[in-house]
Amino acid sequence: MESFGFSMVPEAAIKLVGAPECQSADVTFTVMASKTWVQPGPLELTLPFQIKGGPAVLLTLRAVLVVPEVALNQSSLDFGTVGAGHCKVYTVQLQNLREVPAEWSIKRPAVDSPKLKDWNFFVPEVAEGVLEPGSAVNIKITFTPTMGRDTPYTLPLPIKVNYNPKSRELLCTGKGYTPRVEFSPRAVDCGAILPRYPGQQPAEGTVVLSNLGDRPVEVVCLDLDKQYLEDEEMLRSLDIYTEAGTALLRPLVLGERPWPELLEGAPRQKQAEDTGDPQLAAARQALAALQEQPEGAQPPKQSEAAGDSSDAPAAEAEGVGELEASGQEQQPKKTYIVLYGTPMAGTSAQAAMLCSRYSIPSVTVDHLLEEAYGLIQADTPGPAENTIPEDAEVQAEVPQYDARLKELLGKLFDPAAIVASLVAAELQKAQQAATAATATSGRPSTAPQAIQLPQPGQLTMTQLVYVAINALKIAFRQPQYEAGFVLDGVQSRYLPHPALAARCLLLAAGLENKALQQADTLSETTGLNSTSGSGSAGTKGKDKAPAAAAKASSRPGSSKSGRGAALLEPPNPVMDLSRPDVWEGSQEVHVVELKLRKEEAAQRYHAMVAAAAAGLETPATELAGPAEMPPVPGQATEGGADSGAAAAATAADSDFEAKWSACEQESAALVVVVGPADQAGQPVSHREVDAGAPEQQLALSVIGISFKSGIVSSQLPPVEADKMLLPPPYELRVLSQPPKRPKRLPLANFKIWTLPATADEAEAAADGVDGAHVNDPAGPADATSRPVSSLSGTSKGAEGGAAGEDGKKSPRAKSAATGKPAGKPSAAVPPPIVEEEDDITKRGLTEMSRWVIPPHSRVKLLVQFSSDTVGKFSEVLGFDTICGERNQKVVLTGACDYPRISTDARNLYYKTAKARPSTPQVKQQYILPTSTFEFGPVLAGRDKSGYLEGAHPNHTAKFRITNNGLFDLHADFWLKSEGGGADPAAAAAGAASGGDDKKRRDSKAPAAAKPAGKGAAPAAPPFLLQPTSMDLAIDETQELTVYAFPSSEGPFTDIIMCRLRDNPTPLEFPISVIGAKPSVVIKLDGPQPPQPDVSTTKAAGKGANDKAKALQKAELTVQFDRLLLRKKDSHSLVLSNTGILPFKWRMAGAAQLPAEFKVYPAAGELAARSDVRFTVEFTAIKKADLAELVTLEVLDLQEALGISRSIPIAIKGEAHDIHVDIKFPQDNFAGVDFGPLRVVDDSLKQLVMKNTEKYEVKFDFAIRNEQVNRLVTISPENGMVPPNKDVTIVVHWNKDHSLKQEISFNGNTDIILSFIDPSKDVREQQLPIKLSARVQFSHYAITPARGLHFGPVTYNTLSKPRCFEVVNLGEFPFKLRIFDMFAKQNAAAAAAAEKAAAEEAAAAKARSKTSAGGRRPTTPNPNIPAVPDAPPGGLQLGQFTLDPAEATVQPGCRQEVSIVFRAIGNTSWSAVAGLDISER
Repeated sequence: MESFGFSMVPEAAIKLVGAPECQSADVTFTVMASKTWVQPGPLELTLPFQIKGGPAVLLTLRAVLVVPEVALNQSSLDFGTVGAGHCKVYTVQLQNLREVPAEWSIKRPAVDSPKLKDWNFFVPEVAEGVLEPGSAVNIKITFTPTMGRDTPYTLPLPIKVNYNPKSRELLCTGKGYTPRVEFSPRAVDCGAILPRYPGQQPAEGTVVLSNLGDRPVEVVCLDLDKQYLEDEEMLRSLDIYTEAGTALLRPLVLGERPWPELLEGAPRQKQAEDTGDPQLAAARQALAALQEQPEGAQPPKQSEAAGDSSDAPAAEAEGVGELEASGQEQQPKKTYIVLYGTPMAGTSAQAAMLCSRYSIPSVTVDHLLEEAYGLIQADTPGPAENTIPEDAEVQAEVPQYDARLKELLGKLFDPAAIVASLVAAELQKAQQAATAATATSGRPSTAPQAIQLPQPGQLTMTQLVYVAINALKIAFRQPQYEAGFVLDGVQSRYLPHPALAARCLLLAAGLENKALQQADTLSETTGLNSTSGSGSAGTKGKDKAPAAAAKASSRPGSSKSGRGAALLEPPNPVMDLSRPDVWEGSQEVHVVELKLRKEEAAQRYHAMVAAAAAGLETPATELAGPAEMPPVPGQATEGGADSGAAAAATAADSDFEAKWSACEQESAALVVVVGPADQAGQPVSHREVDAGAPEQQLALSVIGISFKSGIVSSQLPPVEADKMLLPPPYELRVLSQPPKRPKRLPLANFKIWTLPATADEAEAAADGVDGAHVNDPAGPADATSRPVSSLSGTSKGAEGGAAGEDGKKSPRAKSAATGKPAGKPSAAVPPPIVEEEDDITKRGLTEMSRWVIPPHSRVKLLVQFSSDTVGKFSEVLGFDTICGERNQKVVLTGACDYPRISTDARNLYYKTAKARPSTPQVKQQYILPTSTFEFGPVLAGRDKSGYLEGAHPNHTAKFRITNNGLFDLHADFWLKSEGGGADPAAAAAGAASGGDDKKRRDSKAPAAAKPAGKGAAPAAPPFLLQPTSMDLAIDETQELTVYAFPSSEGPFTDIIMCRLRDNPTPLEFPISVIGAKPSVVIKLDGPQPPQPDVSTTKAAGKGANDKAKALQKAELTVQFDRLLLRKKDSHSLVLSNTGILPFKWRMAGAAQLPAEFKVYPAAGELAARSDVRFTVEFTAIKKADLAELVTLEVLDLQEALGISRSIPIAIKGEAHDIHVDIKFPQDNFAGVDFGPLRVVDDSLKQLVMKNTEKYEVKFDFAIRNEQVNRLVTISPENGMVPPNKDVTIVVHWNKDHSLKQEISFNGNTDIILSFIDPSKDVREQQLPIKLSARVQFSHYAITPARGLHFGPVTYNTLSKPRCFEVVNLGEFPFKLRIFDMFAKQNAAAAAAAEKAAAEEAAAAKARSKTSAGGRRPTTPNPNIPAVPDAPPGGLQLGQFTLDPAEATVQPGCRQEVSIVFRAIGNTSWSAVAGLDISER
């Protein structure tokens, strides 16, 4: 069974007991679908059941094995480009086409893969489920891009079905888009203004907001749009967010206020929460419903699938909408659908589809009237008793069929009494209109041409309305119309006009027309109040239905008559079309008008006529006009085919024009009855649908299928199948719960304006944002602006008045009147010219808080700054890009200040110091602790000639005067020591007063600068200024040069005064200088050696006495110790500058020194209070005793004052050499050669050293190798060699006989002889002593090396001698001795052998005696030899004899050793001989 895919339990035989127990047993059969050999498809197996003693039973097992599978309506989804802050939703349909349920799921695979990197961006709303066979499910795939990523997203979404090894993939692709707005510049400097300057305009700057993307963006200013912040705060407080803090809402149009439907309900929700309103739950449900309708749809009605927004205003006013009335019980409503339209619009086909959709019948007005007539003629009880629940109002409104109603209805259907299509008056108007149309178009009129007179027995208009309404009510109450019906057209053969038919139909459906006044009741008109129960008359004598019908209207001159009969009375108000109907009631009636273009309708009509003429099937369209159809022309004969076709075409054109004209008139009349199209909130909904669309699309349009955020809704009542419709892709706004913003500071000194767009920018805005309100000057309704200070005017001067591209504009521009820079006003500066016209209006400036920027466009903002106080002002302007970057900042800055220069020491002075260094280190720098600029020490007494040409840089300092203010300026400089008269402001004031007082002038005469220390004042101030005035533009820097020439040593101080025009406060800059001259000290570096007696110095040649005298006068002597030749020695001298001025120095005579002496450096500059070391070097070139003289000269750096001081210096030294002769034991070998030696030998060698110089020399032997140190003994190892004396050195080899191995030295240099100068204890010379020796053991060779083998030898005999050789391979003779290697073992073996031989001999002897007693004695066998004796001499080793046993072998000789084997007994013999070689 398993091979066929089945299994059975139990498999063993079953025993069952028969009657009366009649046992039974369960057998389970299983389909083994999981086995690999079982293939999908039908399975069948017939099993025979063998019954013992009974017939066999055949059991057939059948199964169909199906692999679950699901099908997708599409295999890939391209989401396109989705903006940040939005998500796009695609809906796909998953369908099970197999016969078994399919359990499917969409899960991330356990094994990660690079293609799953975008998993989190594509989210399926339904991720798993079970699909029954033939069922389907809609899955929403939501793509939500992240902000800042514009690269494509790709994800193959896996769909796994259980028990199916294959998985489907839904390829999802998309791209994100992040709105990007560039703010240029990020920091706007509006410039500067003067404080309290009369007539001054605000400073201006511009900010450009550029849209860098391909889509329009919306930007909000957080500081200007307060409503935006309030809306954000309200959104933050709403309870609409998920756990992730997001909510999905409808997308907003650019410039639209965020979700007013939510924000208007938020205060009511908060108020309900605060007051504990019992309707709080209903309000929350309303907000949830609004969230589910993200595109602005209002809460749905109970009868709609997704909600219709027709009652949205009322619902919104109540706060919770329809939710409050949802608990009330409502009667089930019927589905009444009315279809009509232009000719050939296909109303019948659409009616059939609607009947199939709602399972209701399709009827016409005539069909309903005829059914009612049939019911009355049958004279049977009304169907309301059996089919409609008992209802007092209905029973009172629709009575049983009375005789009068039957009689009037009979007249309606009597061919002689059928009503005409129009009343007389209306016919006359129609006739006049038709005549005018004929005169215009030349076509005949289709309106009736005559008014028929009334005949006895015909119906009046009031009777006709009464009959039509009650007949329709009777028809509506039939069981087949319990759920409703579809009315295919409103034309009728029995009613004069479609408008009248429509009014009667609506009245019969239970609606009430409030547009017309109340008319007389039907009973008063007809006199049928005794037995009639129709309407509300009954016993009360009133009938509401006829009264309402009397107010119905009709369009004149367009309808065809029923059967040509005319009415019996003048026009009744029931035909009044002067005002539209107003319907009220609970029943809804859906009116759909199918409209078709006239050209297309004509084409369809001609095609239908041609098909009918050819005998073909008529297309599935119908003429939506009067019931009568034009006769179809007959088939033309062959001879007249062309003429017949032409005639048929002409007749068809004429007939179509007549029907089209009639249809237009009827459609206009019906609008008065059913109301205009797409009017919300009415019980009669009227819609117009284009009938030129394909049939399926037309069917959806007729139903009114639409999708809002993926939720399907319909204008007609929904059905369950609508839920499976696939909505088109749609976008939603992903609203993250706004975080709480910090409180923003108000703008105090800045005002923001929006500049008008240029013509090109306006055109780009119109092209980029279709329908958007781009940069509307009025701004959004909730936009707010903030006023700035009173200086709100704007300037637009002749030069630079408008803001430039750099975003700056300030009153620094030149004045149009004077032509001078505005920052340099004269004594009487004229006020700026103020424009008479309002500059804001003239420039087109507007206040806005939101901007919609088209793609690749920009918006310019004008920033105005004003202030009345001095200072720098900075404020931050915040912007939010909707669905983009939040809280983008633009810094606004402006300044209000006086003219000023930089007083920052880092800018004013080239060098600054945080702490005052030592006085010599002060070099024209500003000392921060003392707030004084110090020249430092300069040379006193220098002539200042040429200082203007830069001849004295050390006496010159430069100050950087930088205009870091906001205006151009003029500055004047003078020294405070010059007195107040040097102040230009005082001079101007004095000139203005008319003269100076002489005494005051004398008292304020310039005073000379005084030195800071004690002493007399100098004759004149040491400081000079150049220039004394300067003009500086903004950010311009000029240099003020200050000169200092002190006439004597000591410090001097003064103050530089600076006056800025238009700035009342002068500036002060203290300065100081120190006059000084060079000061020097020289000494030897290190301890001072004893100075020798100069008189003992040897001098030779002419002038020796003069040189000796000069050496005696030297202030410093440099004495060198005696120095070996080719050696150098040096002494350092320290030259110290003890003053505060640097100076130059040089060693005069250094170039004339002999080659043995060298002075370096020989010249240089020395900083104040610092030292320099120069070196005097002595080189021993030849043996001599030397003494020389040099002079140190000191000068100022510029050598302006000449040599300040001279110091003579003496230099002395002596050169000598070391020379020692060494006599070695062997000639031509600079060392000791011991020659060949045996290991045990020792040897002695001698060498002799002789000193040939005048100074003793110290020697020392050193052995670097440890092995050589053990083998060689030197005596003495160190000592002194007196002048011209000899010293003998003994070298002893292997003195202690400790050598135990062979060794060889050939010129070994590990023995070093050093000669040392005793005066300095320095090794001056090192000489390697070569060592050679060959020490060996005895070397030999033995042949053969593996021993001797004698082979088989006859016992009791001597073998032939065999030999081996010992060769001496060494350089010395050795002794050879042979010994028994195993003497003890061999002795025991020999004794045993001899004993055995003796025993054998005794036994042989005994055998011989025994045989002698009875036999003849035997004689010895002559062939058996006797045992031989061992050879004499030599060494006996068992049965082997070696000769010689000892010998002396000379070098290169060999010694032969002979071996003889004595064979005893029948056995094997062996021995081992040992060889002892001496000194081996």
